[in-house]
Amino acid sequence: MSGHSWVCIRCKMPAIHGTGLQKLRKNLLTFRGIFALITFVLAVFFFVLLVLQLQKDEAMDYEALTYCWDLGISAAFMALLSIIAITKAVF
Repeated sequence: MSGHSWVCIRCKMPAIHGTGLQKLRKNLLTFRGIFALITFVLAVFFFVLLVLQLQKDEAMDYEALTYCWDLGISAAFMALLSIIAITKAVF
């Protein structure tokens, strides 16, 4: 192997081009990549809203409690969608 590096025959890139991060960077501008980024941002947003709502010192009435449940369910659902979308975008 005197100084030669392995390259892909198809794309003439180094053989490590198939790693997940490089595939994700390549696929970020596809529909799957954009969907993965949007769902990840929404999941983080819902989790932040939930934490801010739970940190309030006032007593929770029925509306605040249902709001927290809605935020928690939305955040969990978006996190699950984000994991699936990122997995689909990478592999």
